[in-house]
Amino acid sequence: MLPARLSLLLALLCAPASLPAPYRQRQRPPVPQPSHTVRFSSDRLILLPSPDDQWTLANGCHGCPAGRVLWLANNVDHHRRIVRKYENTIAGAWSSDSANFFVNDEPESGAVRAYVIEAASLKVTEIEKLIVAADDAAPKLLRAHRAALAVERWRGPDELLVALTGRVEEPTPTAFEVRYDVKLSGAVRRVSERTWEPEPDPPSH
Repeated sequence: MLPARLSLLLALLCAPASLPAPYRQRQRPPVPQPSHTVRFSSDRLILLPSPDDQWTLANGCHGCPAGRVLWLANNVDHHRRIVRKYENTIAGAWSSDSANFFVNDEPESGAVRAYVIEAASLKVTEIEKLIVAADDAAPKLLRAHRAALAVERWRGPDELLVALTGRVEEPTPTAFEVRYDVKLSGAVRRVSERTWEPEPDPPSH
């Protein structure tokens, strides 16, 4: 007769599908991911729920005033608040913890600017101010022709990849792109930069 301890071991090895609860492998809960970036316009209704489904960003709602307005709805009490009015289009995405979302305001002029907004309070963090405070060259680049500052994606719950693009005319026309790693705490660092010869502007009519 086999010892009791050896019999238990054989039973565990031969019948994994019927393991008692203490021996079953515990599955890790899924790691929350940031939402994909959505571009809101005014031609159709677009909804962007937060990863935890507590909030929803929308460019309209039943009974809302018409116009280019980004709304934030609380899915628990259904209270709606205005986030931002925009001229042309606006793009945004949620952080993985659903605490914040970024918006890239995209006017027809092309002078895109980026903001991070806290869902609970609607507190706004201007990405431009964080970068100007950390990079002495940023103010000149932001004054360049067609300068645009846009968040590309979330890199963590409080960290973003931001791109500053534009064009300088002197001494020769040069297009540029500078990418920054930006933390909401205010820490900013350049992660890449490049320049190239831009295509000529189309003739005006």
